[in-house]
Amino acid sequence: MSSFGIVLGRLRATRGMRAKQLAEMIGLHPSYVTHVERGYRVPPRKDVLERLGKALNLSEGETLSLIRMASNTRALHALANIEEPTMAIRLAEVLIGEGQGLGEKDFYELRQLITAYIANRSDKTHENAMQCS
Repeated sequence: MSSFGIVLGRLRATRGMRAKQLAEMIGLHPSYVTHVERGYRVPPRKDVLERLGKALNLSEGETLSLIRMASNTRALHALANIEEPTMAIRLAEVLIGEGQGLGEKDFYELRQLITAYIANRSDKTHENAMQCS
């Protein structure tokens, strides 16, 4: 389960809504919200997040926070699926350069995650090379 999914689930539950009800309110398949909450799907696009914000009666600031969190989660998901570490760095640079809702704190968090990601990939590559020897 992603942190985005946990937050979305809590926001929905505190408003007494079922996932199916929320999905129908924003015009999506009934299972969509459940899948996002459980981390089976990446967070939705900005336009869907804005509809979620309205359906959940979130303030503009809360909706922007949700959009930022979704953007970060999508970026991390994309990074996790890139085999080449330099491509992961390039993706992060593009996301940061395009202002995808990344503030200074988000930038440093993403940079730390990329560093950990690269270290993890390097460790796995080294382990695989040792096993093949």
